[in-house]
Amino acid sequence: MSLPWATVAEEFVFDGSWHDIVVADTTVADWQAAIDALRRAPLRTSFTVAGVEAPLPADVQEVFDGDGVGRLLKVFAGSVTFYCHFFAACEIEFDLDPRDVTSQGPLGEVVAFMSLLADSCQKAALLTPENLHEMPILRLRPGSEPEHVPRPQAAVSP
Repeated sequence: MSLPWATVAEEFVFDGSWHDIVVADTTVADWQAAIDALRRAPLRTSFTVAGVEAPLPADVQEVFDGDGVGRLLKVFAGSVTFYCHFFAACEIEFDLDPRDVTSQGPLGEVVAFMSLLADSCQKAALLTPENLHEMPILRLRPGSEPEHVPRPQAAVSP
């Protein structure tokens, strides 16, 4: 990974909100590819339905066909935990607490997770401020290095 921590450290200063990792314009097939990739990865996961531990269905369509009861997938990658609530089939979204990303190591875990999603879906994965998916912090396209997308600087009045 060629993204130095010093380049993005400011992006992870906690302001009261979390960050999202998003893959837009997805289908159930993209979800299935992502979940299958997670199962193959050396990552620990936990899936709950209404707060009760349950097996993650082999066919992700079952998650979306459910009765609307709260579903949560946690993915543990080193010191960073990613949370998925399965809001909609049209967008893969995982949340993370920016306070978990404090140095190059955890940043590498975030980038590796984004890469897993991008490569499995063959679509770009974005790290954004919570619910601000049009304002990416990082962009990772399939098979590529992460790109830092600096936020525009506020205009300075003379």
